[in-house]
Amino acid sequence: MAPQIVNVQTPSLRQGFVEMSNVNVVQEMTDMIMTNRVFESTQKAISAYDGMADKLINVVGKTGL
Repeated sequence: MAPQIVNVQTPSLRQGFVEMSNVNVVQEMTDMIMTNRVFESTQKAISAYDGMADKLINVVGKTGL
């Protein structure tokens, strides 16, 4: 979800005020967990493909087919 852009006519700075975060921590953690899961599943798919390629080269290659 992209942040919304807000046009400010006259920007100002005030001392003594606490700035609110522009980040939704729960959403960011959820996105990070989802990204990690996608990475892990892609990593498993690559490992499976590597295993199949290894078997193809070593088993089928030796039979001379």
